Amino acid sequence: MVTGALPVAWAVRALVAAGLACLVLSALVGWRSALVNVTLGADAGHVYNLGLKATWWSWVPYASAFGTLPSVVTLAGPAPAWAPLWMTGADAALGIGAHLLNTLITPTTAAGSPTATSPR
Repeated sequence: MVTGALPVAWAVRALVAAGLACLVLSALVGWRSALVNVTLGADAGHVYNLGLKATWWSWVPYASAFGTLPSVVTLAGPAPAWAPLWMTGADAALGIGAHLLNTLITPTTAAGSPTATSPR
């Protein structure tokens, strides 16, 4: 989209399709799991993009989205229950770590790494 190679209409269609797929697939596994997935998981990305991205609180949506994933699975089972706290905490920590890696390692800081991208 930045270079103009992808028409904006295609991106909008992809966004709508992904949003509908998220809602439908979430609903198919049960209402409890769907509620957690849509509100604490998927909506965390929207909160991040709509305001928290440039703040010191930008790690919170990552912790929320990653941390709720185990409960999305356990709430979809035959005996719906929240995932154990240790599992939720471990996944939240993984999300925070992923966020820190995304924000702290840039092409400038990783210039010597084989995966660093060159500025255009």
